[in-house]
Amino acid sequence: HLNGEEMNEKRNMLVEASRIARGNISNINEVNPADIDGLIIPGGFGSAKNFTNWAFEGPEGTILPEVKLLIVNMLNVGKPVA
Repeated sequence: HLNGEEMNEKRNMLVEASRIARGNISNINEVNPADIDGLIIPGGFGSAKNFTNWAFEGPEGTILPEVKLLIVNMLNVGKPVA
């Protein structure tokens, strides 16, 4: 973080999310849109890096398939996405 270079470490998003949320965390593949009221995806470089490959691919980057599927499924059942 000090020099802008990528750190050579592996981090587990579920472990990090659980630490921050201090609660139960579910894998995105296990989320059923009928079971939640809405979906909020925080902004920032962390989200761009974790939910897409934009940080590495630039303008050619795409959203990860499992994230896209959840967003589309949420919209299909009329749930808010922010």
